[in-house]
Amino acid sequence: MSSSTINVDRSTATQKASPSGLQGDVKPKKLGLELAVVALVFATAGYMFYTALGDVPLFNPDECFYAEPAREMLETGNWITTTLNYDIRYTKPPLHYWATALSYYLFGVDEFAARFYSATCAAILVASTYCLTNKIVGMRAGLIAAAVLMSAPLYVVTGRLAINEMSLSLFTTGGLYCFYTAFREKRMSFAWLGYAMLAGGMMTKGPVGIVLPVLILGVYHLMRRNFVEAIKFYKPHWGALLAAAISLPWYVIETIATNGEYFTCFIVMENFQRFTNVVSGHKAPWWYHIAAVSGGFLPWTIFLPQAILNALRPEKELSLSTATPSRWAILDSYKNLNARQDLALFSVCLFVTTIAFYSASVSKLLSYTVCCFPALAIAVALQIDKSIEHARAKNLLVPIIILATAFGIGIFVEPMILKIVRGAPSNIGHIVESCMTLEFGAFTAAAILIAMGRRVWGIGLVSVATLVSMSFFGLQIISAVATKQERGLPALARFAAASDDPIFTYKARMPSVPFYTKRETVFSPAQEIPIAGTDRYTGVAGQSQPPEITIFGKKVLAGETAEQSEASRTLAAMPKYERLSGETVLTEVETRPRAYILLKENDSKDFENRAGYKKIAKLNSYALVQWIKPSDAH
Repeated sequence: MSSSTINVDRSTATQKASPSGLQGDVKPKKLGLELAVVALVFATAGYMFYTALGDVPLFNPDECFYAEPAREMLETGNWITTTLNYDIRYTKPPLHYWATALSYYLFGVDEFAARFYSATCAAILVASTYCLTNKIVGMRAGLIAAAVLMSAPLYVVTGRLAINEMSLSLFTTGGLYCFYTAFREKRMSFAWLGYAMLAGGMMTKGPVGIVLPVLILGVYHLMRRNFVEAIKFYKPHWGALLAAAISLPWYVIETIATNGEYFTCFIVMENFQRFTNVVSGHKAPWWYHIAAVSGGFLPWTIFLPQAILNALRPEKELSLSTATPSRWAILDSYKNLNARQDLALFSVCLFVTTIAFYSASVSKLLSYTVCCFPALAIAVALQIDKSIEHARAKNLLVPIIILATAFGIGIFVEPMILKIVRGAPSNIGHIVESCMTLEFGAFTAAAILIAMGRRVWGIGLVSVATLVSMSFFGLQIISAVATKQERGLPALARFAAASDDPIFTYKARMPSVPFYTKRETVFSPAQEIPIAGTDRYTGVAGQSQPPEITIFGKKVLAGETAEQSEASRTLAAMPKYERLSGETVLTEVETRPRAYILLKENDSKDFENRAGYKKIAKLNSYALVQWIKPSDAH
């Protein structure tokens, strides 16, 4: 795309994206208003992600795999190699841990500080999404995009958890925003910032932080048919040097410090093996991420089909291209697009490539694709804004009527569904019913407003109602689930830690125990089988054996020769949480004069009528058992 095309593109976009939809001169936007709106968007996002952030305990095990290593890093002063339960643990790169440790330093070691970095990344990404959409299309589209993103359930929940998916999303998606802006405006400064952000992604989760954004950019520029021009503009050789200068020093230091073990355990096992093999039992069908995105983006998922279709088939009357149609008319139409169409195509390339990339991976997790949610929000916002501007009430009315109907039906079927959901919190039904009632009323009223021609008011109503539902009822649901699953464990752990007696965990994985006790748990099923030939751990929760690597058609365990692998396979096939549960743990406990055992309440029956053991406390779903050697009992 030439510079002249871009200038025409931006000029046309300014005219067509004006809220009134009128052609002609557009008054320059006041800087004060722009800053005020950005501040409002960030403040709203801050409310969504910071409110009651530390009111619930850490969720086992995922949050604790990030919260506890950061605490130990701050305590021990070892800022290079991460540990869990004071054992070296080969896991993600350190940037997320460094930021969380800084939060602990500023706010103290608690749940709020553990989640603060993730919540901050989520809020910044919301504001960035608004800024990009506002810059390219207009303020109304930007506000819709921000509201959609802030009310997407999976995005909100992920942003309130102490895991690294949201920080990775900020670096990868934010970096793509920078590259997109740089190429459109021919400002290389944005591209340098993009390279720095990709390096941040590399320091957050490894090679995926660079590989995925590069794939997305490649797909986008191939579709725009300006791939060669993009390569020349981005100066990838210099960008790679910048990214390497930021990210590689720590990798080199860590690899040298661990005699090369880190490379095998993290680069090979945590990346290549996670993509090509089942790791941590995270196996799922190919459509898993499509379903996760569809459910996690509700209620806005209903607008996605038309948003994708319109992005991939730009309307002729809105396209700047006047060339005679050819047999490749669709591909030809991507060469010259107006601003709205270009941003829509970029957004679709981002989320479709992301879903395809993670769907191709054998191991799958629910939060992997959260990095594409900003693109989903932009695509939906552009579609809604376009329907408002061009008075296409049908494109708004039909989805909203479908959603109103779905919420209305949901109010009646929700009690029946909850009856068959095992382990659901007792008060969850009332919360869900109240949420659906609010949404039903809002979408019904919005349908009436849109039918009356009040399209902006209708979309504004459903946006505000969905934000309220997510911020009020969503927090109640998170609290109810936390009470059911985790509340009680922190108090029991702290009680046990008040003595000098050793602390054990039994059967269930509880990596939050060292976080709350601030000392080592003697035996913890949160740890995995050591890498063969080392005493190091991969850091993959619940992994039943070191992943296999195929060499010349033969499968061997990582770190072993083919001859060694068969001999160790039987032992390795036993999950460590099984070998550290039951009699194995109790045998170790009974070598001590006194000890505490933390366990799930439903496992406390294993200690009934067993000499030396006494259940001394129960809180919610957890129990604390004390061991006193019978000969020492008084």
